[in-house]
Amino acid sequence: MQAENKGKPKSQQKQTHLDTLLETARSLGVSLNVWESKDTNKYEWTSLLGREKRVLLQKLPEQFGKILPPERAPTVQRLWNVSLSIRQARILK
Repeated sequence: MQAENKGKPKSQQKQTHLDTLLETARSLGVSLNVWESKDTNKYEWTSLLGREKRVLLQKLPEQFGKILPPERAPTVQRLWNVSLSIRQARILK
């Protein structure tokens, strides 16, 4: 899906960060897809609603160590959890 894989057969493509993210989301039971639009050459993705959105928001931070560089994962996880706490506090009001 990334530029380095463009035009290569599947067997010769390298796994990208986006591939890892999609695999992780799917392992959590979330149907997330990303594709490049033929018309605009921009990435598009499926919208997450309801249960799938909640699952991804709650469980993805636990998987950051698999997706992100090791030196960044703890910081991103803390920020994600703070953001999630703020969102949940707004819902409870």
